[in-house]
Amino acid sequence: MKAWDDGFRRTLLLTLIFALVAGLWLLGGDTVISGLFPNTTPPEWQEAWKEGLYLLVISLIFFLLLRREAAIAARHRQALIENRDHYRQFYAEAPVAYQSVDSKGNIREVNHQWECLTGYSRQEALGRPMRSLISERGLPAFDATYVRFLRGEDIGGTELLLCHRDGRELILKVEIRVRREFWHGEAEDICANTYCALFDVTAQRHFEEALRESESRLSLALENATDGIWDWHVATGETYFSPRWETMLGFEHGELPPNYRSWTDRVHPDDLPLAEAALEAHFAGRTPEYAIDHRLRTKGGRWKWILARGRVVERDAAGQPLRMVGTHVDIDRRKSMEQRLIASEARYHLVAQAGRVAAWELWPETGRLLGDPMLFRLLGYQPKDLSDAWAEWIKLALPESQRQIEEEIERLRRGDAQRVSLEMQVRHKSGRTVWLHCNGRLMDEGEDGIERVLGICVDISELRQAMADLQARETQFQELLDSLREGVWAAELDGSRILYVNRAVEEIYGRPAKAFDEQPELWLEAVHPQDRKGVEERTARLWDDGRVELEYRICHPDGEVHWVLDNKSVIMDAQGRPVRIGGVMTDITRRKQAEQALIREHLQAERYLEVAEVMLLGLDQQGHIKLLNRKGYEILGYEPGSLEGRDWFETVLPDGEVEPVRQIFDEIMQGRVDLHTYVENEIVTRSGERRLIAWRNATVRDDEERITGTFSSGSDITELHLAASERERLRRELAQAQKMEAVGRLTSGIAHDFNNILASVLGYTGLAIERFAGECPAKMRDYLYEVQTAGERARDLVAQLLRFSRGSGSEPQCLQLIPLVKEVVKMLQAPMTTGITFETDLDPDTPPVYIDPVQAHQALVNLCINARDAMGGRGMIHISLHRLKQVQAECASCHKILNGEWVELSVSDEGVGIEPGQLNHIFDPFFTTKELDEGSGMGLAVTRGVVEQHGGHILVNSVPGEGSCFRLLLPLAAEMALKNERLSSSPDTTVPERISGHLLVVDDEHSLIDYLQDLLQSQGCRVTAVDNAQKALECFMDAPESFDLVISDQIMPNMTGSELARRLLAIRPGLPVIIYSGNSESLDEKRAHEMGISRFLRKPVEPRTLLQVVAELLPATD
Repeated sequence: MKAWDDGFRRTLLLTLIFALVAGLWLLGGDTVISGLFPNTTPPEWQEAWKEGLYLLVISLIFFLLLRREAAIAARHRQALIENRDHYRQFYAEAPVAYQSVDSKGNIREVNHQWECLTGYSRQEALGRPMRSLISERGLPAFDATYVRFLRGEDIGGTELLLCHRDGRELILKVEIRVRREFWHGEAEDICANTYCALFDVTAQRHFEEALRESESRLSLALENATDGIWDWHVATGETYFSPRWETMLGFEHGELPPNYRSWTDRVHPDDLPLAEAALEAHFAGRTPEYAIDHRLRTKGGRWKWILARGRVVERDAAGQPLRMVGTHVDIDRRKSMEQRLIASEARYHLVAQAGRVAAWELWPETGRLLGDPMLFRLLGYQPKDLSDAWAEWIKLALPESQRQIEEEIERLRRGDAQRVSLEMQVRHKSGRTVWLHCNGRLMDEGEDGIERVLGICVDISELRQAMADLQARETQFQELLDSLREGVWAAELDGSRILYVNRAVEEIYGRPAKAFDEQPELWLEAVHPQDRKGVEERTARLWDDGRVELEYRICHPDGEVHWVLDNKSVIMDAQGRPVRIGGVMTDITRRKQAEQALIREHLQAERYLEVAEVMLLGLDQQGHIKLLNRKGYEILGYEPGSLEGRDWFETVLPDGEVEPVRQIFDEIMQGRVDLHTYVENEIVTRSGERRLIAWRNATVRDDEERITGTFSSGSDITELHLAASERERLRRELAQAQKMEAVGRLTSGIAHDFNNILASVLGYTGLAIERFAGECPAKMRDYLYEVQTAGERARDLVAQLLRFSRGSGSEPQCLQLIPLVKEVVKMLQAPMTTGITFETDLDPDTPPVYIDPVQAHQALVNLCINARDAMGGRGMIHISLHRLKQVQAECASCHKILNGEWVELSVSDEGVGIEPGQLNHIFDPFFTTKELDEGSGMGLAVTRGVVEQHGGHILVNSVPGEGSCFRLLLPLAAEMALKNERLSSSPDTTVPERISGHLLVVDDEHSLIDYLQDLLQSQGCRVTAVDNAQKALECFMDAPESFDLVISDQIMPNMTGSELARRLLAIRPGLPVIIYSGNSESLDEKRAHEMGISRFLRKPVEPRTLLQVVAELLPATD
């Protein structure tokens, strides 16, 4: 640029000089000519010389201008040559394969990377038709692309199948750009050249195909697996359940939420702590895998035994678990089977893109780097964000990459290498790491004499990530398939080559996987000769049915024979075309051996059936009669052989006992409960007669210790049992009467002190509400009302316990039970846990009963609380109410035989049930199966007392592990009692506004004295309070006429309240006296009236009631 400016200045200066000379010549040309020529020279010659000299000056000026333009054009040509060489070098050294093709499809030019990619030299390629390099499979796609090329369409990117020089087929992604030229005389532009960038994606496509095959194998394994599979993301709780997992519990696929709670909510409460402890041990690394047996609740509410296994497959940097996979095996019938681990079907997606190319130039000596806009975009920066300082650019690389870059640059400086090629990690502006593949070459020194490195970068982040993900997924698939107990295999459609077998197939066949590669015919030759033809015939049906299942024997090289269950199916591609066959096979040798052993045992047992004098019974897993001897048919009254194959429970058990006994039998078959070796139960003969049979039982097992049925012997003990039952009933009645007498004495002893406490609580609470309710905050006022309500309920409960302990009559009334049931449900719904729900079945036509409402309320509450505790705070409580017109049963409480018409109020739960040995003790006072601080054992005892006081009875139905049902049978109320109840009116509880008088208050509880004194003084009374009867007597004797009323407790040390009243009335007859007591068997309303006592009240006394009685005995004042 500087040289061009100097030349322009020189040319301009000369042009100005000549222009000045020409001007002077024009102005003084005549004078010059006159001086040069003599006067004799003709004027024409002089004019001619003048014009000649003028043209000479003009020619010199144009010559100088043409010389300047020629110099400029020469410099431009030199610049174009340099640029051409620069881009030619860039084109030749690029790490991406480039080629150009003319309009006829012939190759015009290729670079070095193209030669490396295809195996052809540049000389072999130039002029060669591009179509000749395309493989036969790729010709249709190439021809379609070439037609678009001839039409002048913009092609952009496409994929072609190219044959390498060594015969390999390459899958190339081709980016195409068409250069067009306009020829004069034509109506439209003509395609002249096409420039292509070729990227080898062969490995990527092969990886994708391998991934699809792996996913197909895994899908086949999951589809044919018999276990439930789960995939738990620990941090989020998200959990995948396979369809088999949900159907194993009776649910439809997708019916359960995909989260961790769907498992924990269904684990048995007794098993959940153990399962969680096992999980924690595995998370902490103390166990290599998670493995435990536990129970899960099915959709129908039944508990099912599950063998759970799992393993953490992903952890974070701190070692905390992120993902865990495992299996659930239904071991109700297969509890001894080896555990299997199946991971969830992986859901990954591999995406690859052709890399983008960025160019750069580096001057190592000056530390300067220039990059094109693409380089900035690859790193997330704008050109203004980074300078051209090499020191700033190299800081973007990670430390290890910085070291590699510096080593490569140093090699270039020393002259050890002319090229540089490496992969590096660079920080993106967003903070993520970008992988770049860089290629560069040391260029010759330029005009400035400084060497530079010219190169390009390709973003390979997605490719490296895809390769890493694919490798990890392939490893994961292989580990998962090898962990299965089932064998998974895949083969060519014609069976000529075995494509894949997992480790379980090697164990089933007794041969290594490589043996099938070397001898594919071993796959069929290993089949037992007697089964081989059947296998071939069934396999031939695979193309019609799409799937076959067959059992056959495999012969090991050592002669050992194994039975297998093989599920074969045709595997389709995405277009629905068959691509291979595959299957899942299971070793069922032990099952077959067990079946054969069972047949042998059956034949042997039949030899002894006819000679036994007891009933011999054999049942299969479904409860069907497999064998019954002559004695059994004789007892049941059926013809020999007529019951073979029939359901034992439906045939001989009484109504109402079929389902409970069947459930227990199912649990025995599933191994959840042990079989009782001795049991007694009733059966119904063909004639309808009930007979009691004493059974001795045993389970029948196969070689794998799986339960396959039961075998029992039974003796008819009907007559013996009737006599023993009568003796036991009489003994229980006597023992129960003795227990209840002891409870009554204990209850009476503590009621007095408890009522004193309640009197203080209710009294002071009432004063607080009356005096400060308008001043205190609303929340405080609510608290006081809650305290008062609780105290009143406690008061009613103590009164009920006293009536229950003394066996005295309560205050029954004709009561409709439906409102009471709804009130109890509403009251209990809130305090009970959210896991408890109520379901009611209330018949609106149910007649009323004659019962104390408070006691009925308490009895129902006790049964609901027992139901909640039996279910562990989670489940459904069912309450039903209806009229029972006819019943014949034995009362579970008094053991009397009852019949007739009743109102039945029942409470059912889904809890653990009651063991048979505990049924005779559940109504005993203080009997409980709960922990020491979880129950008093009085709930059912109080309920029994309430029912018996009102002429009722209790029936109990319970099956351990399934729940209990308590049925209260209450007698119907008479119509007259209902009429009297409707006509009754509530007493007047109006509190007088003001009373006056001098009152003497006597009580040995100071808190009650203070409360009564405060209450009565607030109404205008003058109160004298003393804490014992002797002081009260002395105080009264000092001024008998000064007291208008005496209020005294009944039970006090040294002198009772009634004795004090007798002495005071002896001194002053007609004196108003009020006696109150929390528990006094020696004094009641009738006896108090006979002694001259004005009123007898029971603690705790409500303030309104006390003030009303005082107002009645004293005149009110204004």
